[in-house]
Amino acid sequence: MPYKATLSLGSNIEPRLEYLQSAVQQIRSKCGAVMAVSDVFETEPWGFESSTPFLNCVLVISTHLQPTELLDVLRHIEQCNGRQRNGSIYASRTLDVDVLFIDSLVLATEHLTVPHPKLHLRRFVLHPLCQVQPYFKHPVLQTSVNKLLEDCQDSSSVKIFASASALSVRIG
Repeated sequence: MPYKATLSLGSNIEPRLEYLQSAVQQIRSKCGAVMAVSDVFETEPWGFESSTPFLNCVLVISTHLQPTELLDVLRHIEQCNGRQRNGSIYASRTLDVDVLFIDSLVLATEHLTVPHPKLHLRRFVLHPLCQVQPYFKHPVLQTSVNKLLEDCQDSSSVKIFASASALSVRIG
Protein backbone atom coordinates (compact mmCIF):
# COMPACT_ATOMS: atom_id res chain seq x y z
CA MET A 1 0.00 0.00 0.00
CA PRO A 2 1.51 3.36 -0.97
CA TYR A 3 2.44 6.13 1.41
CA LYS A 4 1.39 9.74 0.93
CA ALA A 5 4.59 11.75 1.46
CA THR A 6 4.75 15.53 1.70
CA LEU A 7 8.05 17.09 0.64
CA SER A 8 9.48 20.60 0.82
CA LEU A 9 11.91 21.69 -1.92
CA GLY A 10 14.17 24.73 -1.88
CA SER A 11 17.01 26.31 -3.85
CA ASN A 12 18.93 29.57 -3.57
CA ILE A 13 21.74 29.01 -6.06
CA GLU A 14 21.01 29.91 -9.68
CA PRO A 15 19.37 28.61 -11.71
CA ARG A 16 16.97 28.19 -8.77
CA LEU A 17 13.79 27.40 -10.71
CA GLU A 18 15.61 24.91 -12.95
CA TYR A 19 16.89 23.02 -9.90
CA LEU A 20 13.33 22.77 -8.58
CA GLN A 21 12.02 21.67 -12.00
CA SER A 22 14.72 19.00 -12.24
CA ALA A 23 14.01 17.76 -8.73
CA VAL A 24 10.27 17.50 -9.34
CA GLN A 25 10.83 15.43 -12.48
CA GLN A 26 13.34 13.15 -10.73
CA ILE A 27 11.06 12.70 -7.72
CA ARG A 28 8.22 11.78 -10.06
CA SER A 29 10.33 9.21 -11.90
CA LYS A 30 12.17 7.72 -8.89
CA CYS A 31 9.79 8.11 -5.95
CA GLY A 32 6.20 8.08 -7.18
CA ALA A 33 3.29 9.99 -8.66
CA VAL A 34 2.86 13.65 -7.81
CA MET A 35 -0.58 14.15 -6.25
CA ALA A 36 -0.34 17.89 -5.56
CA VAL A 37 2.14 20.74 -6.01
CA SER A 38 2.13 24.24 -4.56
CA ASP A 39 3.05 27.46 -6.25
CA VAL A 40 6.72 28.45 -6.09
CA PHE A 41 7.43 30.98 -3.34
CA GLU A 42 10.39 33.30 -3.02
CA THR A 43 11.55 33.45 0.58
CA GLU A 44 14.25 34.88 2.79
CA PRO A 45 17.01 32.50 3.91
CA TRP A 46 16.15 30.99 7.29
CA GLY A 47 18.84 30.46 9.91
CA PHE A 48 21.69 32.12 7.97
CA GLU A 49 22.56 35.18 5.89
CA SER A 50 22.58 35.10 2.09
CA SER A 51 22.08 37.74 -0.57
CA THR A 52 20.08 35.29 -2.70
CA PRO A 53 16.53 34.40 -1.64
CA PHE A 54 15.24 30.86 -1.84
CA LEU A 55 12.62 29.46 -4.13
CA ASN A 56 10.46 26.96 -2.23
CA CYS A 57 7.56 24.66 -3.04
CA VAL A 58 5.78 21.66 -1.56
CA LEU A 59 4.91 18.39 -3.28
CA VAL A 60 2.62 15.61 -2.17
CA ILE A 61 3.52 12.25 -3.70
CA SER A 62 2.25 8.71 -3.57
CA THR A 63 5.19 6.37 -3.00
CA HIS A 64 5.82 2.69 -2.34
CA LEU A 65 9.26 3.49 -0.90
CA GLN A 66 9.78 2.90 2.78
CA PRO A 67 10.64 6.12 4.71
CA THR A 68 14.39 5.49 4.88
CA GLU A 69 14.47 4.40 1.22
CA LEU A 70 12.63 7.60 0.29
CA LEU A 71 15.19 9.67 2.20
CA ASP A 72 18.06 7.88 0.44
CA VAL A 73 16.55 8.55 -3.00
CA LEU A 74 15.90 12.20 -2.12
CA ARG A 75 19.52 12.65 -0.95
CA HIS A 76 20.70 11.13 -4.23
CA ILE A 77 18.47 13.56 -6.17
CA GLU A 78 20.00 16.45 -4.20
CA GLN A 79 23.50 15.23 -5.11
CA CYS A 80 22.57 14.83 -8.78
CA ASN A 81 21.53 18.49 -8.70
CA GLY A 82 24.85 19.65 -7.28
CA ARG A 83 24.04 19.66 -3.55
CA GLN A 84 27.14 19.50 -1.41
CA ARG A 85 26.76 19.01 2.30
CA ASN A 86 29.54 20.79 4.16
CA GLY A 87 28.63 19.96 7.74
CA SER A 88 26.89 23.29 8.31
CA ILE A 89 23.18 22.93 8.88
CA TYR A 90 22.23 26.15 7.12
CA ALA A 91 23.98 27.29 3.95
CA SER A 92 23.21 28.26 0.36
CA ARG A 93 22.37 25.23 -1.75
CA THR A 94 21.38 24.16 -5.22
CA LEU A 95 18.68 21.90 -3.83
CA ASP A 96 17.26 20.93 -0.48
CA VAL A 97 14.51 18.33 -0.16
CA ASP A 98 12.94 17.71 3.24
CA VAL A 99 10.37 15.10 4.21
CA LEU A 100 7.60 16.97 6.05
CA PHE A 101 5.02 14.21 6.53
CA ILE A 102 4.51 10.59 5.56
CA ASP A 103 0.81 10.01 6.09
CA SER A 104 0.32 10.50 9.85
CA LEU A 105 3.46 8.55 10.68
CA VAL A 106 5.58 9.59 13.65
CA LEU A 107 9.15 8.38 13.21
CA ALA A 108 12.53 9.27 14.73
CA THR A 109 15.69 7.59 13.48
CA GLU A 110 19.30 8.75 13.36
CA HIS A 111 18.79 10.27 9.88
CA LEU A 112 15.07 10.92 9.57
CA THR A 113 12.46 12.52 11.82
CA VAL A 114 8.85 12.63 10.61
CA PRO A 115 7.01 14.92 10.89
CA HIS A 116 9.83 17.36 10.18
CA PRO A 117 10.69 18.76 13.62
CA LYS A 118 10.90 22.43 12.52
CA LEU A 119 8.16 22.73 9.90
CA HIS A 120 5.82 24.61 12.27
CA LEU A 121 8.50 27.30 12.81
CA ARG A 122 9.03 28.14 9.14
CA ARG A 123 6.75 30.35 7.02
CA PHE A 124 8.62 29.24 3.89
CA VAL A 125 7.32 25.73 4.53
CA LEU A 126 3.88 26.58 5.89
CA HIS A 127 2.74 28.91 3.08
CA PRO A 128 3.17 26.36 0.26
CA LEU A 129 2.04 23.55 2.57
CA CYS A 130 -1.23 25.42 3.17
CA GLN A 131 -1.88 25.41 -0.57
CA VAL A 132 -1.74 21.62 -0.82
CA GLN A 133 -2.79 20.36 2.65
CA PRO A 134 -4.43 23.19 4.64
CA TYR A 135 -6.54 20.93 6.85
CA PHE A 136 -4.00 18.17 7.43
CA LYS A 137 -3.50 17.69 11.16
CA HIS A 138 0.11 17.56 12.34
CA PRO A 139 0.31 14.11 13.98
CA VAL A 140 2.39 15.32 16.93
CA LEU A 141 1.11 18.86 17.50
CA GLN A 142 -2.50 17.85 16.69
CA THR A 143 -3.03 21.16 14.89
CA SER A 144 -4.03 21.81 11.29
CA VAL A 145 -1.49 23.25 8.88
CA ASN A 146 -3.69 26.36 8.53
CA LYS A 147 -3.56 26.93 12.29
CA LEU A 148 0.20 26.30 12.37
CA LEU A 149 0.67 29.09 9.81
CA GLU A 150 -1.68 31.39 11.71
CA ASP A 151 0.30 30.81 14.93
CA CYS A 152 3.79 30.89 13.35
CA GLN A 153 6.12 33.46 14.93
CA ASP A 154 8.47 33.57 11.92
CA SER A 155 8.20 37.04 10.34
CA SER A 156 10.32 36.39 7.25
CA SER A 157 9.08 37.44 3.83
CA VAL A 158 7.26 34.84 1.71
CA LYS A 159 5.76 35.79 -1.66
CA ILE A 160 4.58 33.91 -4.72
CA PHE A 161 7.29 33.76 -7.39
CA ALA A 162 5.57 31.54 -9.98
CA SER A 163 2.50 29.36 -10.31
CA ALA A 164 2.72 25.61 -9.85
CA SER A 165 2.60 25.26 -13.63
CA ALA A 166 6.17 26.65 -13.76
CA LEU A 167 7.32 23.30 -12.38
CA SER A 168 5.98 21.50 -15.47
CA VAL A 169 4.71 18.56 -13.46
CA ARG A 170 1.95 16.20 -14.44
CA ILE A 171 -0.36 15.36 -11.56
CA GLY A 172 -1.11 11.69 -11.10
